[in-house]
Amino acid sequence: MAIRTEPRCPLCGAHLTAEELLDAGEELIDAALGVIAGHCPHCQGNLELLPGVGQLEVGYLNKTGAFDTVLILPCDGLAAVGVAGSDALTVQAHGRQFRYSVAD
Repeated sequence: MAIRTEPRCPLCGAHLTAEELLDAGEELIDAALGVIAGHCPHCQGNLELLPGVGQLEVGYLNKTGAFDTVLILPCDGLAAVGVAGSDALTVQAHGRQFRYSVAD
């Protein structure tokens, strides 16, 4: 599957920003990789997010435990900070902090 760079939801086609998706993030579903479960704020469709340095990847965890990216949203200053052995992740973007943890 080709990776898209146009900032549109892969499910409904609505325009998206990385910050909108981080706001719609729900919980950390893979602490080792830093994958966050979330949803599109427009269609409410389920999406999985992988924050990286300066970008937010949208895609899904595959059966082998790897992340398959379908969309990359650039986000200046985005950084993810996790603590080894922790079930929590903090993402920083545009002066804001987003905190996610593994559900009980």
